[in-house]
Amino acid sequence: MTCGQPKDNLRLTTDWRRENLGANVRASRYGTYCNIDSAAPANDQTFGAEWVIDLEASYRFGSVSVAVGAQNLFDTFPDKNITANNNGGIFTYPRNAPFGFNGRYVYLRTSYTF
Repeated sequence: MTCGQPKDNLRLTTDWRRENLGANVRASRYGTYCNIDSAAPANDQTFGAEWVIDLEASYRFGSVSVAVGAQNLFDTFPDKNITANNNGGIFTYPRNAPFGFNGRYVYLRTSYTF
């Protein structure tokens, strides 16, 4: 149970604002974690540590704000499952990956303050 969670987890965040312009950067580091196969200990697998970076830039036009950003900016993926654990290629990535396996997510957001 305990090895299925990252051994360490680090978050670094900075938020910058100047007049109508803003930026936000988040860096998350997930430490090593594992997958244990109780039926076949030879299939146990340890996954490496990874960094995931999120970035957002925003601008405010009076009461309206517009932001563009990306989660997982550098399209980081967890290590792949070994052949014995991927169920014929169906489960490419581990089910307990701490940051998912969908890759980069880019967005545009607007908001109105009243």
